[in-house]
Amino acid sequence: MALFKLFKRGPEPPKEEKHGIPAPPPLEFGPKPTLPPLTPEKMPPVMGPPAPIEEPTEEEPERKEPEPVMAETRGPLFVKIDDYKAILHGISVVKNNVDEANNIIKRLGTIRTEKDKEFEKWKSKLEDLNRKLVYIDKTIFEASAGDS
Repeated sequence: MALFKLFKRGPEPPKEEKHGIPAPPPLEFGPKPTLPPLTPEKMPPVMGPPAPIEEPTEEEPERKEPEPVMAETRGPLFVKIDDYKAILHGISVVKNNVDEANNIIKRLGTIRTEKDKEFEKWKSKLEDLNRKLVYIDKTIFEASAGDS
């Protein structure tokens, strides 16, 4: 039982200075704040059951094309140089992303083509193997039938 006394916590020794730095003062907290009681007026509303899902109808609703919003401008339109440069930078980023996406699509197309070719090779090899097994089975069955 002396082993457990080794790990028993006792009163903490006073903090000593290390490398000439004084120990920080102990933290003191004020009294705990009290919260006002929660009344039914302050409670969030309780959600009811979800609304039923309406079945789609055969007729498609009439769709209206949004009308473009055009601001009326009178005279020349001025844009700050910083804004213009930011717009150009944004456009170049979008163009780069579109180019990268196109390259990825091309690579995926070549990968798919290679995969399809490899699949056809495997398929033809399996069909050839199946034909050979059928031939072997037929040959063995005829030989064993002829011996009887």
